[in-house]
Amino acid sequence: AEVENFTIAPQEITVEFQKNFGTIGKGQKLTYRSDTWSYFQSHHKPENERQYLTYLQPTTAQILAVDQFGHPAILFNETGGGKVLTFVFGIEYFLSNMLHVYLEDETYKIYQTLADLCELKSPVYCDHPFVELGIFGTNDKMLLFVINHERMPLDTTLRFEKLPSKVTDFINGQSVSLTSQGQVQVHLEKNGVKVFEVVK
Repeated sequence: AEVENFTIAPQEITVEFQKNFGTIGKGQKLTYRSDTWSYFQSHHKPENERQYLTYLQPTTAQILAVDQFGHPAILFNETGGGKVLTFVFGIEYFLSNMLHVYLEDETYKIYQTLADLCELKSPVYCDHPFVELGIFGTNDKMLLFVINHERMPLDTTLRFEKLPSKVTDFINGQSVSLTSQGQVQVHLEKNGVKVFEVVK
């Protein structure tokens, strides 16, 4: 894609998908909000702290989504053996400025789809978007951190790609039951963390 111009990003950007992308359907909209314009006016932020929106003209990339003005907002391109997803604005900056973003936003579906397209595999999956998994492993075992970013208790399911021989609660040493499909039911307190030792 070629850069045509850029401007200070507006306080709100709504993108509408022009085609299906994984579990995101054509016509679905995602809205992002930021304080960038008010901060620019009142605080005179340094140049490198202002958020910009770039106007791109696709050359070989597909337009996945457009903004509320009809400009390309998310582009997808395949080049060589790789895949490139381009946002015309700092999406993580916008997400970090949105209250209760974890309750409403579905940007995680974009990341999930990109991981699937790149055939990235994880040894364990979680069915809840507000739960983060951290993995530290060796050849024969790993420590699995399950972190609840929700401000309320929740129940979730962990699914192992390959059935482990043993799963133990790392804190209390108790053995954890696995289903025949390699699943573990987990209860997490609000903002809670559980740690499991997994023997492969």
